[in-house]
Amino acid sequence: MSKLSKTKIIKIFTTLLILLIIAKLLSLILFLYITSDGVELNAKRSYKAKYQRVDCHNMLLVREESLKQTKQSVPTYNIDSLLLKGLYGSRFNGYAIVAKKSSPKTTIVAVGEEFAGYKLKEIFMDYVVFTKAKKEYTLSLKKSNTE
Repeated sequence: MSKLSKTKIIKIFTTLLILLIIAKLLSLILFLYITSDGVELNAKRSYKAKYQRVDCHNMLLVREESLKQTKQSVPTYNIDSLLLKGLYGSRFNGYAIVAKKSSPKTTIVAVGEEFAGYKLKEIFMDYVVFTKAKKEYTLSLKKSNTE
């Protein structure tokens, strides 16, 4: 019995040894065949966002220019059908939050965009200027009761 079991163990051991030698030879051939440089990523575009410093100081400053131009030489008209809910940005680059008096739905309008037939021209500290048919219309923020 002991002879029979020893021959089975030796047979299994030799089979595993042969498989190990074949695997080692294959890996050696592949190692010599494949170049040593490896694979490199050649990305044409980078989707990583560029780091930029943002200066919030300019956004918080009250510009003297906008304060000086509260009175305009061109006659302006008021818009009674719209409400100005909020302002964001500077004079020629910003947004106004506007709503129709008949509807509670608000719309964000950028400088140069149209809303209800009026085109937003400029944004000041407490009002905006719209144009329609070469006439200028102003829309002011309502004063809150808390002030």
